[in-house]
Amino acid sequence: MKTAIIQTEDLTKSYHHRPVVDGVSLLIEQNSIYGFLGPNGAGKTTTMKLLLGLTPKDSGSISILGHQMNEENRIAVLSETGSLIENPSYYGNLTGYENLKISCTLKGLPFSEIDRVLKIVRMDSQKHKKASHYSLGMKQRLGIAQALLNRPKLLILDEPTAGLDPKERVRFRELIAELGTDSIVLLSTHIISDVEQ
Repeated sequence: MKTAIIQTEDLTKSYHHRPVVDGVSLLIEQNSIYGFLGPNGAGKTTTMKLLLGLTPKDSGSISILGHQMNEENRIAVLSETGSLIENPSYYGNLTGYENLKISCTLKGLPFSEIDRVLKIVRMDSQKHKKASHYSLGMKQRLGIAQALLNRPKLLILDEPTAGLDPKERVRFRELIAELGTDSIVLLSTHIISDVEQ
């Protein structure tokens, strides 16, 4: 029997008395890439923020990696989780490598992780280029590299192919398939073909 990596029961969140997430129950098991599909405005990003404790839930329960997501367990859960929600964060005046050094310092990780993640996202040849000069696809890959620094068991990616040209979307699908061999990936999108492929 597979282990539940993410489990929610009747998860609910409203803004201004309008439900954005309404009674969502998820069960995501080990060794999977889980496509979280829905049109823009369906509550995918809000659900992911709830899972990560970035916004408080109104009701329901969240269990991640066998722990209830609450203030007591949040740091322990996040130490085993990587995420890219909405847009990647970076300093445009710094290189990709320098941005990842800052992330390592904040997470208490050795700088030796940087070359490992840059190789995974196929950006090792671009690491000394300023992030402001990166294409949209490269910025997305830098965000995924940041999410991979702590060797997460769970990777949560919010619309990682949004705005990418067809060639970059193919590269991203290949990358996500590779990441799914080592981590559990929760991927949100409104593009059904990305999940199918």
